[in-house]
Amino acid sequence: MAVPGKRMNSARGSEIDQLWEQLAPIWIKEAREGRNAWRKGLLDRPMLEACGDVRGRRILNSGCGEGRFCRILRDAGAGYVLGVDLCAPLIDAARELATGSDLYLRGDVQDLSFLDDHSFSIWPYRT
Repeated sequence: MAVPGKRMNSARGSEIDQLWEQLAPIWIKEAREGRNAWRKGLLDRPMLEACGDVRGRRILNSGCGEGRFCRILRDAGAGYVLGVDLCAPLIDAARELATGSDLYLRGDVQDLSFLDDHSFSIWPYRT
């Protein structure tokens, strides 16, 4: 799939993209095994509280990584969750666990114009 949008500071962006490509397997393993205590213990609850009642809501998670928080929102009753991330291996990993009410697209969150015909109730930001 082509990457929608344009990269700001493309030389720097390319370097960061390459680093994420290298780190992706480690990040995916850590997320799947629940080994990141600060995310689970310190970040998840405040993020969910900030989102409020997500039941039936349409949610855009920009910078979704391997989709962990998207799945948390889905499991909390969100009607539809769209995760967007630039890192192909992370999006591929997210798609492995998708159930149909969550969708994952590779795209640049600096330019979401490719979503012009979509509307969302909640846009949690998380990196």
